[in-house]
Amino acid sequence: MALAGENIHRSATLRLPDGRSTSLQGRELRCPACGSTAIGKPWAHLANFDIENCPDCSCLHLAPLPDPDALRLLYQSSYFQDERETHGYSDYAAEQANVRRTYEKRLRKAARLLSSSACSAADSLRVHEVGAALGYGLPVAQKVFGGRVSASDISAEAVRACASMGFESSLADTYGRCALKDASIDALYLFDVIEHLTNLPLFLDWSAQALRPDGILVFTTPDMTHPINKLLGVRSPSIKIPQHVIYFTRWVLDRLLKPRFEPAFHCWDWQWVSLGQLASRIRMILGVSAISAKRSPRAILVPNGMRLFVYRRTASGRAAITQDG
Repeated sequence: MALAGENIHRSATLRLPDGRSTSLQGRELRCPACGSTAIGKPWAHLANFDIENCPDCSCLHLAPLPDPDALRLLYQSSYFQDERETHGYSDYAAEQANVRRTYEKRLRKAARLLSSSACSAADSLRVHEVGAALGYGLPVAQKVFGGRVSASDISAEAVRACASMGFESSLADTYGRCALKDASIDALYLFDVIEHLTNLPLFLDWSAQALRPDGILVFTTPDMTHPINKLLGVRSPSIKIPQHVIYFTRWVLDRLLKPRFEPAFHCWDWQWVSLGQLASRIRMILGVSAISAKRSPRAILVPNGMRLFVYRRTASGRAAITQDG
């Protein structure tokens, strides 16, 4: 049995389609959540990366941060079909039905929090997904919210997939941003994405600028106070190296998002997964290599170590960007 940190979702190198390998290690030692360069207390020592506790904002984060250009390549290179799960999904397409069921559960909770003052007329409601992957959740958002749904992703393959489904889609930069008209979006959502971002302040500035006053920012992310994460520590499936660069708690997020956003709702997250995907997570916990096996179509609802958050953009959100940016 191999040690966790040497196989599934734990590699500092990326094998490119042409057979060459490139390092994912960078040199920056700043906190991706608040920008502090203060050296934090080590939380875990892993091969090639440490996880540190930022002394200024209390986030856990990778140190050093992965190289942003190499990280972009990671999401272009077999990310959605990675048989050995070195960095990506073994077969994302096989989980399509479960992704949609999970999205609907999350989005229906968020939709209840769209205030009438934030919304455009029902037929012109604007909803945008950041990190839409292959777009499986977009028809669900269309069903739940109505109006106009658009998408963005760092992966060119993902952008093409979303466009092929008839949704307006655009390529995002390394920090999760794309071209959106100021104050044009009623709901901005990103699932299992915010922990990938290497500069959270830039993303939050962009989000506050894109959202209408009282618009909502909806996301899921690992919460390190979740019983699964507390029990498993570094062996938790939430610890994915190097694609997950920040690890939050609810209280830390509340502080980081002020004054642009105020908390509106949060709850522990559960998701639908196939038995094959569940087996993959168990292998990760045990630290054993991925093994090709016939995947069962049967799915179950499981806790995932994450929390669903909904934040509302404050009236002073734009002013905060001008003042802080």
